[in-house]
Amino acid sequence: MIYTLNLPKPSNELITLIKSIADVRETNWGSKSAHEAILGNHVNCAAGDFFEHPSVTTLALLEYDRFFPGKKITPMIGLIRNTKSESTSSYGPHSDRVRTVGINFYIDLGGENVSTVFYDKFDPLDDLVGGHNATYNELTAVEEVFFKNDIWYAFNTRQYHSVENIETTRIMLTLSMVNIPIKNLVAFLEK
Repeated sequence: MIYTLNLPKPSNELITLIKSIADVRETNWGSKSAHEAILGNHVNCAAGDFFEHPSVTTLALLEYDRFFPGKKITPMIGLIRNTKSESTSSYGPHSDRVRTVGINFYIDLGGENVSTVFYDKFDPLDDLVGGHNATYNELTAVEEVFFKNDIWYAFNTRQYHSVENIETTRIMLTLSMVNIPIKNLVAFLEK
C-alpha cells in the first residue's frame, strides 16, 4: 500500500543541491550489471544508485528530523538512470537493502510515463539487510503507481517493486527508515 504524507516540500536550496550532485554523479554500472544478470540482455536495465551525501544529510535532517521525533531517518539521494536513450529502461523487480520504509520525494520522474509496479512477494521485516532481485516471471503484479512531483510518498520497501518506462534519470530525495513497519509509521505521523 502506498501512503501520501503531509510533509513540506524540500527547500529550493535542498532541491538545487540534489540536482547538482546528481548531474555529476557517475553511473552505477554495477547496479545495471546485477539486474542484467537476473533479467538477461533482452531487458534494458537501468542503473540505480542510492547514496548518502554529507551536505544533503545535514540540510535534509535540518528540514525533516523534527517530523520524526525519536525515529532515525537516513536521507539519501536516489538516481535511476536509463543508459540507452534509444529505448526506455526498467529497474527490475527488487526489495530494498538496509531499509524497511522508504519516504520518497521525486525531483525528476525520469520520463512522462514512468510507473512503479508492486508485486505479491515480500521480504521479512526482520531481515535487516534485505535487498534481493527477482525475475518478472517469479512474481505477480498487484499494483501500478504513477508517482508525481511535489508529493511525499511512503511504502514498505520489503515489498518487491520495479520501476518501468524510464526515459532519462529519475531523481529523488528519500528518507529511509529501518526496523519500523509502514503501518506504525503512518499511525505515528497521523498523531
